[in-house]
Amino acid sequence: MNTGDVRWVGIGRVAVAVPEEWGTNELRCGTPVRDTVIVDVAMVELCHLPRPPDVDSLEFGQGSPPGDVVATEVSQVDGVQMHRGQTDSLLQPDNGVRVWSSTVSLPGEGLWIRAESSRGPEQVNEVLGRVSVLRDGIGIPPRNSSSDNERDEEQTGLYAQRLLDLGLEVTVERRVMEGPSAGHLLKVSPQPGTVVPEGTRVVLTVVGD
Repeated sequence: MNTGDVRWVGIGRVAVAVPEEWGTNELRCGTPVRDTVIVDVAMVELCHLPRPPDVDSLEFGQGSPPGDVVATEVSQVDGVQMHRGQTDSLLQPDNGVRVWSSTVSLPGEGLWIRAESSRGPEQVNEVLGRVSVLRDGIGIPPRNSSSDNERDEEQTGLYAQRLLDLGLEVTVERRVMEGPSAGHLLKVSPQPGTVVPEGTRVVLTVVGD
């Protein structure tokens, strides 16, 4: 991992410092193709691609971590409890590249973070060692996942309220288009994962009537 210039990426008050040159959602078939942060991925191509060698990634998710993550270590990060699973590795049969991974969860924040690397376990440990609780700044959260019980308009309204609760301002811009129903959220700017000062204006572009 490059130890030069870094940028903060996070959700709410939890963030991780990653190298400035890392991308965001640099994926093909759901697989990182270069060093990247993964947050708020709306669609994943239905295809298979093994991870290339020498690629690190950091993924943010909400709720319980996926899979059977068993906490082997419990610690405190600035007063917030963090559970970490063991670092495992998998040899990809497609290209013979080994991938190491580990996941931490912060139950009090409703958040999990997974680091993966095809360089080695040291990179995984280094990335997860940079998890911090922000004193100044807020990570723009991902959009709400869809629900059969809530219309797009309701989903967008709940998301806007969450932004307001975090201390951000919200502007809604409507775009008339065919296809998605009214209120469908098309774009969030700045994009989710970006760490911004409290009071920053977040623009939601939604489908108009």
